[in-house]
Amino acid sequence: MTGSNDNLQTEDFRPDGVAARLFQGSRDPAYSRVVAAFVLASLSHLWLADAAQAEWFGANVIYVIGLVLLVGTRAPVGWIGCALGLLIPLLMLRDQLTQSVLLLFVASYSACCLLIRPMRIDSLVWGVRGLLIVTYLFAAFHKLNHDFFDPAVGCATYGLRELAEYYRLAPDFFASFQELHAPLAVGFEVAIPAAYLLDRRHLARLLAVVFHIPLTLTMAPAFAFVMLVGHAAFLTDDDVQQLRECWDRRRGALVALAGLTTAGSLAAHGAWPEWTMVPREFLLWLALFLGVQALARGRRVPLGSPSHRFGPAALTTLFALNCLTPYVGLQFQHTAAMLSNLRIDRGCWNHVVMPESLRLREDYVRVERVMFAAPGALPEYEAIVLEQLWSPPQFRQMQRNWCKPAHRPLSM
Repeated sequence: MTGSNDNLQTEDFRPDGVAARLFQGSRDPAYSRVVAAFVLASLSHLWLADAAQAEWFGANVIYVIGLVLLVGTRAPVGWIGCALGLLIPLLMLRDQLTQSVLLLFVASYSACCLLIRPMRIDSLVWGVRGLLIVTYLFAAFHKLNHDFFDPAVGCATYGLRELAEYYRLAPDFFASFQELHAPLAVGFEVAIPAAYLLDRRHLARLLAVVFHIPLTLTMAPAFAFVMLVGHAAFLTDDDVQQLRECWDRRRGALVALAGLTTAGSLAAHGAWPEWTMVPREFLLWLALFLGVQALARGRRVPLGSPSHRFGPAALTTLFALNCLTPYVGLQFQHTAAMLSNLRIDRGCWNHVVMPESLRLREDYVRVERVMFAAPGALPEYEAIVLEQLWSPPQFRQMQRNWCKPAHRPLSM
């Protein structure tokens, strides 16, 4: 079996008319892996508390219909439904999640690849690969700021404190190497795409699992499964064959080891988590042990290159430009800047590479005094308002949530 050009079929979609192409799917193995990973990522995304808001119900129904159509047809109509279900919360319901934009890019680009000739399946797969590379690299780039590398306030140190709390360890359990917390986080986020670019795909997947396990347990329960779409796109037929050989050789031992590790982790946690976390954790431990075996036994097979470069290049460039928008002050939330400590507001700019002179505008609002009903009546609410930066949409949300008769007048 050869890995040249991933063994991807470069099939054209030939039915006449856009309406016919809307329902024209593909059974290409590489495409099927992307579809399966996208469905799992979407279910993880829809299980988040953000998506459970009543306002999102209509959009979620459209999203689920899109997923059903995608599973049933593998056709553009499914991708379009998913894209619409993702777009509505982003445009109208204050969806702040980077993963929503990432999934939207995947769904929209996949629909285009299946609808517009002469784009082909390998363009789709390479585009999704590019999104993974850009996401990890910008997640690392945004962390190149003074606060992230300060153990007193850095999210890397906070994350390890959360992990210590999750496992009921002493709060300072990881303090002995706290100066390395931030470099380790940035190092992982750079090493994963670097390993892919160097054709060390088994290593890249193993690094990703190691990196995402603590994140999944503490702060980002869906992010690992959203990124799985990109990792699935990097799976070639050769990789699948190698993983299948490892699985067939040690299936029982791998399942037992993952089960015991999950049980031990739950025992160390000392409480039953939200129920979907148990299968998620089991799958991550299973992927870790399978990845170790694949790395030890895997063959290195070249990844090849796309037969059509324009689509993947345009997609990754567009997403990269989106990730640069915090530095010009256009927006912040959907740019892989989560858990980065990045500050771009006046007086607090902290990035060590990008100069503050790049910022075109700064729309944050600062509240200097606030009162709910009477001075000191709700000190916890007052503290939240005073300590945060606010935007006009956030103020409207605050009005809906907090401006109740018992809290009036709400004065600022």
